Amino acid sequence: ALKTLEYLCEWPGCWTRRMDCCFKCDRSICEEHSETFLGPKTKLEWYACPGCSANTPREELLKKIAEQDEELWLDDQEEAVDKQGGKVN
Repeated sequence: ALKTLEYLCEWPGCWTRRMDCCFKCDRSICEEHSETFLGPKTKLEWYACPGCSANTPREELLKKIAEQDEELWLDDQEEAVDKQGGKVN
């Protein structure tokens, strides 16, 4: 039974199955306890828990998401170049 706890939302008092983790603090969160942001480069969804959303200025959250999203995008571009033998599309 304890093993299934790792798949639950870590927001206090919530027993819902986790959807993902907060990009900032790594807390497991469910859909109800997350705020969704769209990455500017990758268009992937990034999630923030209520604590990070409430205690971090919006501009700072967006800046951190943009930085992490850029890193992910660059890694993906490098991987694509490696797979093509050094050729860039």
